Amino acid sequence: MKAKLLALLNHPLLWFMVAGAVIFALPGTSEQMPSAEVVNLSRQDLDYLRKLAPRTLKPLDAEATKPLRPLLEQELLYREALRLGLERNDSVIRRRLLQKMEFLIVDRAEASLDDSDAALQRLYQKTLDQWRSPPTISFKQYFFSDSRGRAKARDAAAQMLEKLKNGVLPAVAPGDAAPFPLQFRNASMQKIRHDLGADFAQQVFDLPEKQWQGPMSSRFGWHLVYVQERRSAAQLSFEQVRKRLRALALDARKAQVRREILAAAASHVELSIEGKPVEW
Repeated sequence: MKAKLLALLNHPLLWFMVAGAVIFALPGTSEQMPSAEVVNLSRQDLDYLRKLAPRTLKPLDAEATKPLRPLLEQELLYREALRLGLERNDSVIRRRLLQKMEFLIVDRAEASLDDSDAALQRLYQKTLDQWRSPPTISFKQYFFSDSRGRAKARDAAAQMLEKLKNGVLPAVAPGDAAPFPLQFRNASMQKIRHDLGADFAQQVFDLPEKQWQGPMSSRFGWHLVYVQERRSAAQLSFEQVRKRLRALALDARKAQVRREILAAAASHVELSIEGKPVEW
């Protein structure tokens, strides 16, 4: 400990700072000398010096302090670039600063968000209509691809439908390989639209249950469909949507924080477009 203290006391940077403080404290000094912006070494930099101190009891020479020079150079060059206004009209810097403002908005929103159960329950009641599971349907199907030819595929599907209606169940699944599932379980309208198209999805939801129906057309070919089960839309519980409620609350809070920052920023400037004043 004594060796560390001696090393730090012998360090020229420490005495330079002490001398500067004494000169600044002398009467009239602050008026006689122009104030300079402080370029401060960070705690990480000082930790480096403290680790270095036990290795020697003499003041650090230029060679020993060389690893710190790049840090000081970077800081000095950065401040000089700002003084020269080099950040202006630079699209890369502009995008980066805007990105940092977005991070700031998120951080402030997160810090000030009320996501207690009581707050989220109130939001749940206000947005109750949003939290409903969509109607779903489960069905199986046989598929006959247009690669056979459009007419041939339809004829093959119609022939198989007659057999199914007469109670003739094939030992092997008829039809062709499909680029989509042949069995849909609790599928929403959106899911079927995505896989097989809007017209086909609407047709499937209009079919009766427990009957083979078809041939039904899609952009892939022809289908025979057997609806197994339907489920009506249902209200989702608070616990089922709690995470989504928090996300909704956070979005609203971020929007509010953004408005506050923009209003504060606009109060410091006069806005205009092509010389015409703009009210914010």
